Amino acid sequence: MKTPSLPSVRPVDLTVVLAALYFLTLTVVPFEALDRSFARLLFNYGSAGWSEAWLWAVPLYGGAKWTAGLIVAAVLFFAVKAYRTNRQPLADALIRTLAAVLLSLSLMLLMKNFSGVACPWSLPEFSAKHAEVITPFSWLFTDVSSQGRCWPAGHASTGFCLFGLFFAARRLKKPWAGWVFTAVLLFGSLCAFGRMLQGAHFLSHSVASLLMEFAVAGLIFWPDAKDEKVMNVTQAAFFAAVPLTLLALPFFSELASHSTLKSFTALIASLSFFGLIWVGVFLVLVRWMPRCGWRWVLAVLALVGAGADAFTTLYGTVMTPDMVRNALSTDWREATELVGLRWALRTLVFALPALVTAFAFPTVVRPVGLTMKDRLRWGGTAFAVTVLAVAFLLSQFSTLAAFMRNQKEARYLIEPPAVIYSFVRTLVSDGTPERKERLVIDAAPSLVATASDKPLLIVMVVGETVRAADWGLNGYERNTTPELKRRGVINFTDVTACGTSTDVSLPCMFSRVGRKDYDRDRILAEESVLSVIDRAGVTVRWVDNQSGCKGACTDAMETAVTRNTADCRNGVCWDRAMLGNIDAALKTAASRELLVLHSMGNHGPAYWRRTPPAFRPFGEGCLKDDLGECRPEDVVVSYDNAVAYADQFLAAAIDKLSAVKDRDTVLLYVSDHGESLGEKGLWLHGAPYWTHLSEQTKVPMILWMNDSARRRFNVTRPAGNVDVPVTHDNLADTLFELTGVRTRAAQPQESLLTRLRSDR
Repeated sequence: MKTPSLPSVRPVDLTVVLAALYFLTLTVVPFEALDRSFARLLFNYGSAGWSEAWLWAVPLYGGAKWTAGLIVAAVLFFAVKAYRTNRQPLADALIRTLAAVLLSLSLMLLMKNFSGVACPWSLPEFSAKHAEVITPFSWLFTDVSSQGRCWPAGHASTGFCLFGLFFAARRLKKPWAGWVFTAVLLFGSLCAFGRMLQGAHFLSHSVASLLMEFAVAGLIFWPDAKDEKVMNVTQAAFFAAVPLTLLALPFFSELASHSTLKSFTALIASLSFFGLIWVGVFLVLVRWMPRCGWRWVLAVLALVGAGADAFTTLYGTVMTPDMVRNALSTDWREATELVGLRWALRTLVFALPALVTAFAFPTVVRPVGLTMKDRLRWGGTAFAVTVLAVAFLLSQFSTLAAFMRNQKEARYLIEPPAVIYSFVRTLVSDGTPERKERLVIDAAPSLVATASDKPLLIVMVVGETVRAADWGLNGYERNTTPELKRRGVINFTDVTACGTSTDVSLPCMFSRVGRKDYDRDRILAEESVLSVIDRAGVTVRWVDNQSGCKGACTDAMETAVTRNTADCRNGVCWDRAMLGNIDAALKTAASRELLVLHSMGNHGPAYWRRTPPAFRPFGEGCLKDDLGECRPEDVVVSYDNAVAYADQFLAAAIDKLSAVKDRDTVLLYVSDHGESLGEKGLWLHGAPYWTHLSEQTKVPMILWMNDSARRRFNVTRPAGNVDVPVTHDNLADTLFELTGVRTRAAQPQESLLTRLRSDR
């Protein structure tokens, strides 16, 4: 065994640090979903009546306290005796044990008196007898009530406060230390379990007591320099595995929410599987990588996993390949709006235990000069760990397989593997669609002659993140579209988007493939509808006020936003700046022109930035980039202000088009996807499409034509609402008909104009 040149600490002392960090994590971030799911398995006052059971009410409540009291009295007795007989090491260890008991219990009582955390039996969900109106979790130690002082678990502390005995045994009688640790852990766990069966505590309350009291005892017994020792390879692998396993807590919480006893056993099996797999991985990394290599691997994995978990927790959006693709295609200004202070703090909190494990303790002892027997033994250990992990998985395979099949989004809650998988899949499978040679879907598109001799200008506005639920024309409680209502537009009330993110929807809505036959690779391999229209002889221009066309256009089509001092500030323009591009199009001599305006719309989370400061028709709302810093109702106000600004912009565009008498003019508006504003605990967009979240998939769409264009396209349907269900899939054929392009790729019956004629 090679002697290290740098000192480190015993593994158990590293555990003390990790325990303290995890306790702080529980303090900052409540695991409410997991707590509630676990409580449903154990406690329901109306049906179980556990609080009336003699076993929990007498032996494990009063009896446990007497047992702990007798142990503490015995420790005090032997401490005094050791002091009088001049057995200094024993006296010192027992006095430290007493100090650990007193300090941990004092901290527990202090925290209970300043926390407003409810017990299960205080919540209507669990108890018909004790139910009270109380905030379940007030983790910032506010809103305290006498009924809500349930965190951390006091009765669990009765057992866990004795962890000082373990550290005393480690110092005085090392062979006994493991047995003492097991005894204290079992005693405290039994006390905790009894109170959870009674509905007196959630799981995290007891876990908090365990972590706090272990950390307190460990800090009181922190070793002197002469006691310092290094970790071996197996110990390092274990301590690297623990924080990475706990990063998958959202997955375990989702699994536990299916609260049957069978799924609970599956929960234990999956937790064991991930933990053992990580141990096996780091056995290999610590053993074979350069001295510091495994540390950097652990740090990167922890930061990536914690960052993805923070994003999911704060916004309810999982890091699927589509979401990663959307993030990579977002410009840096938009990206900075998502990663605020709360995201950074949460990421740091969850990554901190792993970072401490990686870098705070510099030395890991590795065996050198291994014989073949040693190598077989070490390899056998790694193999055994892997086999054991697989065995845990197979033991509950049917339950886990059914769960993963029915809850497909859950696989993306397993961090950090999920985000790494999504990134790798995106980078490997995706190219740069804007520069690829596309498959030609029609080699010879042509133009259809029309009876009208007037030039034609079609303005298509692609909205951003506007949902149908907040669209005034659809009957929303706030009149967010007063100007459009006065302009006499045709409003489609039942429109389904192709995706829940711009990166999915934009290429899809300008493709002949669409959602019904959705295939991303095929969509990006074929030329877009705009390319077909352009080759047929129609002038096509794309004006982008956002982060690009995502492969829906070509470089030849793109035109810069017409900037002006009134509508642009600090390099960013509000959507009204694009009105200048309409003016420019009206001055051209093109006989047929399609002008696509890709707006900034309601791009979040900084909805307040999408309108000029003076435009706040519904109030100030939330003026923060971090939605968590505002009340949900204020966030909705800012969002609705941005919808109202889109109404102003579209109305101004219609006014410009209606003022022209020598052209047929058309305006078509549709949003790319919707937005979640706190429904089901979700924010923003990008949820997997198969979840069918209407907030993210239902979008507004309007059509306006001047009188001569109506005659040109034989549209006699009056202004007002149209309830015929339509989707983004109808856009391709609508654009073919509007531009008068004859192509084999068209399906005329799918055009919106055809739908309007049949809906008279």
